[in-house]
Amino acid sequence: MSFLRKYCLTTVWCVVIFVLSVMNVSNIDAPHLFQIPYIDKWIHLVLYLVLGFLLCYEVRFSTFLKKMFVWAFPAFYGGAMELIQEFVVHRSGDVVDFAADMLGACMGILLCYLIFCKRWKQAL
Repeated sequence: MSFLRKYCLTTVWCVVIFVLSVMNVSNIDAPHLFQIPYIDKWIHLVLYLVLGFLLCYEVRFSTFLKKMFVWAFPAFYGGAMELIQEFVVHRSGDVVDFAADMLGACMGILLCYLIFCKRWKQAL
């Protein structure tokens, strides 16, 4: 329970990503949205940017293992979501989607680090 309390924002966002990843998008009637080039890649980038930011904010980089966790978790989670899309819910898992996931997560982690770095150093 303490894990969920400590990482509640990250946990909620992971659930949001999971629901969006397994959702059947063929029933969505939004032709104007799907006319934007590479919209699915932009959605992946934004979802994982938020995940990387929230995870980095909640972990706070205090030890080497936590730093590795912040970088590794989005990679494992993004890879798992792509595999689930490909093999379980029969959507199209894509390597380019995974690359957008990783780019977004890295951007979120770096953004969080740039915003909160001085505050964390003063707190430690």
